[in-house]
Amino acid sequence: MNLSGSAVLPLFSYYGFTPENMIVVFDDVDLPFGSLRIRKGGGSGGHNGIKSIIGSVGADFVRLRLGIGKPQVQREDGVVSHVLGRFAKEEEETLNGVLEKSADALVSIIENGIDKTMEKYNRKDPN
Repeated sequence: MNLSGSAVLPLFSYYGFTPENMIVVFDDVDLPFGSLRIRKGGGSGGHNGIKSIIGSVGADFVRLRLGIGKPQVQREDGVVSHVLGRFAKEEEETLNGVLEKSADALVSIIENGIDKTMEKYNRKDPN
């Protein structure tokens, strides 16, 4: 994940994609578990995979950030074990709904455009 740009760049070259043609879905510890945020462009927010993609193809792509929350207990290995670890029992129970909402948001981006989708899904209650 940290070197995602090295995988994306050859695809862009081969298929003739531009950053505007790409939607990147990724985890975000700065968002509460189960939430999502959509935006176009911007920085990496400290996410190494996004930093790598920006370094390879630029920053002008759509991002769908899925909240995984911060670790409740600070561990020696920091956030890494939280990001790569298993979901808590209570999180597993809501995970299907989060994934369905994310899939609906992706379809909306494609069918309705980024602006309308952001209006709908970046609200507190996107129902």
